[in-house]
Amino acid sequence: MEFRILGPFEVSDRGRELRLGAKQRALLAMLLVHANEVVSAERLIDGLWGERPPETAPTALQVHVSQLRKLLGAERIETRPPGYRLRNLVCVKTRGNKHARRVVRWDHNLT
Repeated sequence: MEFRILGPFEVSDRGRELRLGAKQRALLAMLLVHANEVVSAERLIDGLWGERPPETAPTALQVHVSQLRKLLGAERIETRPPGYRLRNLVCVKTRGNKHARRVVRWDHNLT
C-alpha cells in the first residue's frame, strides 16, 4: 500500500487507487504527516471539524478510524493514549517527470 502525500494526495493498493470520503482523507492525511507518532484525539478532532466540533465529534472520530482500519487493516492503526498512531511506515522519496513525490509505504519488517 502506498500513500502519496506531496502533490495530489493519493492512496493505492497494488496499483489500484483507493477512494476515501472527505473526512477519511483528512484523518489519514493528519496521521500520515505524523507517521509512527501518536496524534491526540483532540488534535484530530480540531483538524476534522475546526473550532466548533459537534458534540458527537469523539464518537464520529472513532467511526472514521474504524472505517480506515477496515480499509487499511486493523493492525495498522493503533489506539494509543491520547489518540491514534499509524504504525510501521517508512517515507520514500521518488521523482516523477515534473515533481519530487513523497511516498509512504508499510514496512513489514518493523515491529
